[in-house]
Amino acid sequence: VQRLAEEFGGKHVKFRSLGFKPEFFGVYADATITECIFLDNAIHPAHQTLNAFSSFITMVYSSVRDGFYSEMRRMRRASNSFSTGSNSSYVRKTISGDINLDLPQRSASPGNESSESDFSAVIVIPANDDNLAKSPSNDV
Repeated sequence: VQRLAEEFGGKHVKFRSLGFKPEFFGVYADATITECIFLDNAIHPAHQTLNAFSSFITMVYSSVRDGFYSEMRRMRRASNSFSTGSNSSYVRKTISGDINLDLPQRSASPGNESSESDFSAVIVIPANDDNLAKSPSNDV
């Protein structure tokens, strides 16, 4: 069951481009528990049914989430190993003044929040660099 759940979660990575977030797995889990309780049709005491299905579905969707994040890490590693400088994913930050500013560090593994950025590196370029593109002027 755990292996199947991880495979199921891994298959959802491709839906990120359509707006899928791993937080949706929690909604699926809640709906699945609710449906299982309805399907029990009051054959067992409600607290036993809720406890049993909550434990099982929590384990299943924990594996689904693990599979999702494992596949994301695998895809990032694969893309990083084949990427070149111009095609790699990075953020360009321009800083004026002290170059030794503390930049936020990204954790090595994704957390439960998907609001973190998907960027793999931060490039710092001083603001006084003459090679930077100039903003267009309105003097026509």
